[in-house]
Amino acid sequence: MRMPRPRRAYLGTVVIALVMCGCADGPPSPTSTSAFNITPFLEPSTRLPVSPIATLDLIAEAGTIDALARRRVTVDDPVYKRRKTYEGPLLSDVVARLASGRSVASDAHLVMVCLDGYRAGLRLSEANEQTVLARRDVDAPSGWMSLPGKGASASPGPSYLVWTTADAASRPWPYGVSAIEIWATDPLERAKPGDRADADVRAGFTLFAEHCARCHRVNGAGGALSSELNVPANVTEYWQPAALRAFIREPSSVQAGARMPAFDRLSTSDLDRLTSYLTAMKLRKLPPR
Repeated sequence: MRMPRPRRAYLGTVVIALVMCGCADGPPSPTSTSAFNITPFLEPSTRLPVSPIATLDLIAEAGTIDALARRRVTVDDPVYKRRKTYEGPLLSDVVARLASGRSVASDAHLVMVCLDGYRAGLRLSEANEQTVLARRDVDAPSGWMSLPGKGASASPGPSYLVWTTADAASRPWPYGVSAIEIWATDPLERAKPGDRADADVRAGFTLFAEHCARCHRVNGAGGALSSELNVPANVTEYWQPAALRAFIREPSSVQAGARMPAFDRLSTSDLDRLTSYLTAMKLRKLPPR
């Protein structure tokens, strides 16, 4: 969800213009005012994750990665929407080689960091014999075929996470992967609503983690492709609920030229739960990491 910032600067300009217009009587005084109040931060718990235990730089270590044994895989690519063939090392081999000497548990969390700010998470245990960090598009003489709808120069390089599992279509396929973060615990812990949250709020967090967290952040946890949704102002503190629901379902119905894709498969109940989660998080704001 790519949310607009509140237009406070524009409103301030209007007020200044009215004050300086020189009218004898001046503009009428408002009978009431409504302040833009921002819910304060909480003190963060010491158990919350702050930073990864390691960050693997795939660009700086390109030579090391390309020296690893490669797999050639043919997949139904959900990004290109066609059969494609790629070459690259297993993701598990890349992590084992670049994290050599570090103690990395099998249940560690990996975050694929992309050049455009997109971030996709998975557990190290999921990086199996069917997960390849593609380094070359076999179908493209130049190394990569241009990404559909992104322009002739847009490429999924330097690395593209490719799945051959039975549930590959439901997995993240991040392209432009430039680094891999290794976390001891779930980096989205900072965005969770807490154990006392009701069922709808917890379900809303699950929807956020599945559909939103690769592009958006809550309390600094998530992707950086689009806006932070909770700090310092929660999105529900400056968006009307009906407009927010409409924007999530079909962004172009609210903002012309919106870059965010439509989530028209979300049900009305899903939108209610997602909105309940975002509303609840304004009482669980944490300072930026």
